[in-house]
Amino acid sequence: MPTQETAEPATGADVAWHGNDALSGALVPLAQLHPHPRNPRQGVVPEIAKSLQRFGQQRPVLALPDGTLVAGHHVWRAAQSIEWTHLAVVHSDLSGREVDAYLLADNRLSDLGVYDDALLAELLAPMAADNVLDGIGYSAEDVQALIAYLDPGELVPAEADTNPANRPYALGEADLYRIMLSYDKPTYEAIVRQLDAIMDAHSLDTYSDAVHWAVNAPR
Repeated sequence: MPTQETAEPATGADVAWHGNDALSGALVPLAQLHPHPRNPRQGVVPEIAKSLQRFGQQRPVLALPDGTLVAGHHVWRAAQSIEWTHLAVVHSDLSGREVDAYLLADNRLSDLGVYDDALLAELLAPMAADNVLDGIGYSAEDVQALIAYLDPGELVPAEADTNPANRPYALGEADLYRIMLSYDKPTYEAIVRQLDAIMDAHSLDTYSDAVHWAVNAPR
């Protein structure tokens, strides 16, 4: 397998790939790559495929010299799903336990990040209005929900002893309602685990979809 330093640009009719031209010298056949056997991450391959189709490959995946992927497993799977033949690769100089540690760090540190919701909405709103959300992982419904979260309008709370079935928080007619619930940490974490399980089992994309499925599932 050629190293990053010695790889020649892969060109010709047998190469199916597009992306940043600066990566063309690092292209490696997909068949020379394989997943790390202990990668615990489950990614959204269809969404990554949409991103590759829209933007091309803008940064390389990371692999060991023998082709074992360290970062970019789902980019590799997405590339396969859209019938690319190559990906741009850089080679890791890590070895032993540090490979596993970096694999975990690459995923976990991303999970720990948070968003400035107001800035996120500022970026997403014009894209939603222009219907150009393909390939970025957000749907128009996601944007609508975020905007409603930031500016819910007038909320009319029920009395403390009111049965919500008789007087819900959301009154009147609207396209979107927001329900606010409070839990202690263990209960919250248990609910998130249940929603994650529903999403995985039914190939759903958002917690809203999981709640909708749970509410409407046959009893």
